[in-house]
Amino acid sequence: MRVVVLRMSRVTTVDASGALMLKDAVHRLNRRGIAVLASGIRPGQRQALESVGALELLRRQGREYATTPEAIAGARDRLREAGVLAPGHGPAEAGASAAAAAAEEAAR
Repeated sequence: MRVVVLRMSRVTTVDASGALMLKDAVHRLNRRGIAVLASGIRPGQRQALESVGALELLRRQGREYATTPEAIAGARDRLREAGVLAPGHGPAEAGASAAAAAAEEAAR
């Protein structure tokens, strides 16, 4: 399984043709087994995305997130569920593991 996060907060405008292209891209990626998550969709983008059904596609699949960190956490969860990412792997867990290893080494 692979995951793509679209950081919509970085997109300045979306018109109907852009929204249709985005919807088509999401469908194509999904057919290839790639989950598409979106974060930071702006109010001005919502109207165009809703008008072509792109937003509903993301919502229905639980793939719309308010922020990029939330989307990244959602991507990690999906990868763990698919067995691609081992439990306990991620920045918070990696930092905790490194701190524990350093403490153990210092105790020796």
